Amino acid sequence: MTYVSLVLIKSVLLSHGELVSDDLVVGIIDEAIKKPSCQKGFILNGFPSRKDEMLVKQGTKIDKVLDFAIGDAILEERITGRWIHPSSGRTYHTKFAPPKVAGVDDVSTFQLKKFMRFFAADRRMN
Repeated sequence: MTYVSLVLIKSVLLSHGELVSDDLVVGIIDEAIKKPSCQKGFILNGFPSRKDEMLVKQGTKIDKVLDFAIGDAILEERITGRWIHPSSGRTYHTKFAPPKVAGVDDVSTFQLKKFMRFFAADRRMN
C-alpha cells in the first residue's frame, strides 16, 4: 500500500472514532522513512514497540537511543488528564490542552470521554 493510502485509512478510522492499529501505524512509518526527507535521519518517539523489526527489514541501523527518566507522578498526570472526542479523534488534556468547557468538545459540543477508559474499552472489543 502507498503512504497516501495508509494515511487515508488512518484518517477514516479516526473520523469514525476508531483507534488506529499498530500494524497500520508501522506501515505509515515504514513508508515515511523511505522518503528523501528521512534519508539523513529521523526520530521515533516511543512507537512502534516493534520498530526494531521494521528497521531491520529496511536495513536501517539505530545509532542513538535516548532514555528519559520521568517520575511516576508526572507520567500519571500526563496519562490521567487525557480526554478524547471519539468520533473525530480530537484530544484534550485537563492541564496542558484543556477544552474551552471542561469535559466538552470545542467543535461539536459533545461530551468527551476519558482517554484511558475509551482506550481500554476499545481494546476489550478487539
